[in-house]
Formats: sequence, C-alpha cells, structure tokens
Amino acid sequence: MVLNRPIAGPITMRGRDQIRGTDAKGSGDFMAARKRVRVYDHETKVISALHEGLDLLANRGEGIFAPIDGDVTLSGTTFFIGKGLKIKGSGAWEGYEVKILYIDPFVSSGSVRAGDVVGVVIDISKNPEYKGASNHVHVEVRRDGYPIDPREIYRPLILA
Repeated sequence: MVLNRPIAGPITMRGRDQIRGTDAKGSGDFMAARKRVRVYDHETKVISALHEGLDLLANRGEGIFAPIDGDVTLSGTTFFIGKGLKIKGSGAWEGYEVKILYIDPFVSSGSVRAGDVVGVVIDISKNPEYKGASNHVHVEVRRDGYPIDPREIYRPLILA
C-alpha cells in the first residue's frame, strides 16, 4: 500500500501505542463525546464537546518521542490542564501541528526530529480534575488547522 503522506513513528517508548479505553473520565478515543463543567460569572454550565485528540496509555516517567520533524512552539506549563508541548511540522510535515499533553518536556524550543525523546510522562492522578482516569498522554494532530485522527499519521497504526 502506498501512502500519499508522511508516516510518523510511535509516541511512547513501548513501541506500540495503546488507546485509553473508557474509564471514569470517559473515552480516550478521537472525537469521543465529552462534557465539560465550566464556571462563568459564578454560574456553573455543562458544555458538550468533542475530544479532538487521542489518549495513549502511559506510565509515569516513561519517555515520549517526537512523532514528526518540526519546531517546538510551546513547552512547559502553558496549557490549562498542565504540562505539555506543541510541535509545528517542517519539511514533509509542513502544515501539521502536534500537541502532546501530560508530559514533563525536555525541550523548550528549537527543532526536533521524529524519534527524538522530548519528555517524560507525568502522573495525572495528582490532578483532581482527572481522578479516576487511567494515566495517559493526550495527543492532538492538526493538518492545516483542522483536527485529524492521530492514527492517520502513525506507523505502525495505534492498536486499540
């Protein structure tokens, strides 16, 4: 089979990424339905949303690879839910952007290559918002600004 797009490597050091199934916080699959609770002007609202990423099971301290070549554009505690990093694709990956959350990043800026170790998994159980969720990393991929299923770019395909 010939693919007309670049192919990324695995994210976790397991060499085989496994999707977080359904747990107390919902499904870790791409575009799974989610309910978010937000407080606006002292009024609590429940908002329906779609999960624009894929949650991959991971253990605290496990190394995380850059899945694509690109430039790190955000790193550290810059996301409302904790630590992570964002890679803007370059070369064959021009137009792609990958966000990896729930990691302690080693890289704060500059270029990375697919396969570079860019951080380690943090323990999300310490965050009350994720009580009951399996430990995981959250991966979002956008192509030309639109969310796409991360499985579209991985080799081997992520196993459910």
